[in-house]
Amino acid sequence: MTAWKAGATSFRLYLPKADADADAAQLRLEDNLQPMGGNETILCVEDDSSVRANLVTQLESLGYTAIMASNAAEALAIADGGAEFDLLFTDIVMPGKMNGKQLAERMRLRWPSLKVLLTSGYTDHTIVRDGRLVPDLFFLPKPYRRPQLARMLRRCLDAPVIAQP
Repeated sequence: MTAWKAGATSFRLYLPKADADADAAQLRLEDNLQPMGGNETILCVEDDSSVRANLVTQLESLGYTAIMASNAAEALAIADGGAEFDLLFTDIVMPGKMNGKQLAERMRLRWPSLKVLLTSGYTDHTIVRDGRLVPDLFFLPKPYRRPQLARMLRRCLDAPVIAQP
């Protein structure tokens, strides 16, 4: 409907009402589903000690083995020390000379088929497409709940290996 006034134009838009109850019900349904875990080993890099402790609890409750590092340098030392792991799960924003994305790139120079899951509470919508930063890096925004973590870990671990050139 358009109303005309001298020197002014006004517009009215009629939009359907959002069904908030359906969205909330879907979230409750997803949270009540048994999250799929696994028996793989995950190298987790998280600088916040309380988040790190919570992450270990969540991963172990899902059946995973967690190797924890508080920064990129520590993660590289663990990897260089011969630790075997199936996935690098790292925060993007960390103190030090290297952020999580740089850590993933550096580790991929040595292990081209390494699977990577990045996480951050600071997101720019332009960097994420379909849960991925680039075609072979997955992304999980913070904060996340256990079911979201479980689904993304499985998605990443079950994805085909894409070896980098």
